[in-house]
Formats: sequence, structure tokens, C-alpha cells
Amino acid sequence: MNLRAFIVSTALLFTFLPAHTQEPATEPDPQFTAQRGSPSTWSQDQLRKMQKAQTVERQKKLKEDTDKLLSLATELKDSVDKTNQNVLSLEVIRKAEEIEKLAKKIKTNMRDEIR
Repeated sequence: MNLRAFIVSTALLFTFLPAHTQEPATEPDPQFTAQRGSPSTWSQDQLRKMQKAQTVERQKKLKEDTDKLLSLATELKDSVDKTNQNVLSLEVIRKAEEIEKLAKKIKTNMRDEIR
């Protein structure tokens, strides 16, 4: 019974699928495209504005991240200076890991910005 249902459903699928794919695509109404003006000019202006805003935002985020990286590195140095040669604090290890993660994030963001 299950095999018969599978065969019937497969046959129906192959019968109606080609009919569905042959429907003509609808084109946009020329009345509305003429009212918007030149799409290339509008989209180029918008694209430039968006790119400029993204660049400013990336630069701001990069500055914040590098300031945080400097702060963490300073804290790490202070923590290492407080420890002696026989003791390595968990705080020092955690700060070093946090610095490593932030440095990788900055590196990835800068690499993505170049592309």
C-alpha cells in the first residue's frame, strides 16, 4: 500500500511540476518604473551614502576595539608585574585569552574591510 501511494504521489508530482514552471513571469508595470526616475542614479547615490556610513561605522568600531585592546594589554602587564616567578594567576590567563580573541576579531574585521 505504501509503495502504491509513493508511486501515485510521484506521478502526480511529475505531472503538475512542469505545468507550474511554465507560468510566465510578471514584468513590473512601466507606469511605476517611470515615476521613480532613473534607477541607476538613485541607486548609485544611495549606494555611495550607505558605503560611506558603513565605512564610518567600521572605523568607529575599530577604534573602540583597539582602545579596549590597549586597555586589556595594560591590565595584563600590571597583573603580570604583580605576580612572582612561582605563581601564575588565573586572571592573567583569562586576560591573555580575552586579548587574543579581541585581536583576532580586529584582524578579521580589518581583513573583511579590505575585500
